[in-house]
Amino acid sequence: MVESVSDLKELLKELGKDALMLALAEMAGKWAVPIFALWEVTKWELHEETTVEFRKNLESLGGAAAGAWGGGEGGALALAEFEPVGPIIGGLGGAIIGGILGAKAAAKLDGIIMDKGEDLISDAYEFFGWYHVTRNTHP
Repeated sequence: MVESVSDLKELLKELGKDALMLALAEMAGKWAVPIFALWEVTKWELHEETTVEFRKNLESLGGAAAGAWGGGEGGALALAEFEPVGPIIGGLGGAIIGGILGAKAAAKLDGIIMDKGEDLISDAYEFFGWYHVTRNTHP
């Protein structure tokens, strides 16, 4: 796993320039998810989105990150033969498609697991100014 620039240089010496795309994709993915997660937490704490929206957005973010990582790695490896442009196009295309499919799968899974009635009740509580309501809480 690439943790710093020196690790990246070491990896490039060992594997050559083919590893550059994979290492950069890993580093970008590792930093993108926490930044977007902090953005979601900030919006939730400022009451710009409800708890239900917050939960759904974080789940979609996680699904998109997993799908983009897997799709990007797979696409880059699938088109590795067509250097130098193949891995880049394959990685970007795979990451975009994987991210979209991962976000949709996470949203579908949320609909299966979470009860729509509880979401409506949580939204109603927040409408009247009662924030951070947990399950089985009564007014």
